[in-house]
Amino acid sequence: MEALFGKKNNSGAATTGANAAANAGANAGANAAANAGANAGANAGANAGNNGSAMMRRSRKQSGGAKKAAKTRKARKAGKTPAVGSKAQVFHGSAKHTSGGLTKSDLMKHKGRIVSRKKHALGKKAFKNLVKAGYKPKKGTFKLFKA
Repeated sequence: MEALFGKKNNSGAATTGANAAANAGANAGANAAANAGANAGANAGANAGNNGSAMMRRSRKQSGGAKKAAKTRKARKAGKTPAVGSKAQVFHGSAKHTSGGLTKSDLMKHKGRIVSRKKHALGKKAFKNLVKAGYKPKKGTFKLFKA
């Protein structure tokens, strides 16, 4: 509005609308250009300093920093032994009985295998009866042959 009606300059005399508008435009253009140049320069300088080096500094700090002390783990509580397990688990004491009900006292080792004492005794008895009936084992085979 002051541009249309006239603006007092420093000397106190009113300037005409055209002169005031020209002065205001010139000043605005000069100020805008100066501000833009200053801002661009400041931003460019700031960006040039941070371009990539900030990431490098961050990565160096992470890798070169002091290492954390390893946390000590709590010891696990001794769990209950499972009731049902395999023959091996029962034989070694990590289970109470097999699914068939065999306990450690019912199991034994024969030729490296864990077997039931009762089944082992029945097998020996059957073999003895076959030998009595005239069958003999032949070396190198898993068969009994009539003698």
